[in-house]
Amino acid sequence: MWSWDLKDDKLLSENLGFTKCGDINTGGRPFIDTSSKAYYIDLPYGYISLKDTANHKLYDGNCLGAEATLWTEYVPDMKKADKMTYPRLGAMCETVWRGENSYEQFHNKLDYYYSYLDKNRIGYSKLYFANPNRALGFLQRIWFEKRQLTWEGLANIFDDLKVKYIAKRTVIYNFMRIQMSVTLIKNCSLFAY
Repeated sequence: MWSWDLKDDKLLSENLGFTKCGDINTGGRPFIDTSSKAYYIDLPYGYISLKDTANHKLYDGNCLGAEATLWTEYVPDMKKADKMTYPRLGAMCETVWRGENSYEQFHNKLDYYYSYLDKNRIGYSKLYFANPNRALGFLQRIWFEKRQLTWEGLANIFDDLKVKYIAKRTVIYNFMRIQMSVTLIKNCSLFAY
């Protein structure tokens, strides 16, 4: 991590990892909440459930908005990307735009939200999967960790071949090879890059 406010621009040797994600101490600078406890939507629901996302309180003060990140190296295809993104993105929108950070309030709107996703043929995770019980959450975490450690390299080779084949017919290739990020700015619009 490079520090922009050190006079000699030293490289900080401390590995911060996820320790600063969602940290309220920003030294007075404006920031965007990218909390690893709520908005890393590439992680299984066993790590970050729909309830976690819906109950996450956006920080007051200098917080400009929030960003949900989906790292596509962890997501093999669009079907999986949709299931990881929805309904969590809806819960995030309620938190950022409306200031509602209550799972109960979001849950009351889920039937309408699911019908909207169905109508637009957007895949999503069912409620039992998005809020897994202890056993299902454990299995989701184990599968994710096992896949990342042993199968990811081999899966990426096959996925790259499939994506290149598909890319000849669509523009999906650019999406699949980059990190997808959605940033929501309070009282503003949606940015996806």
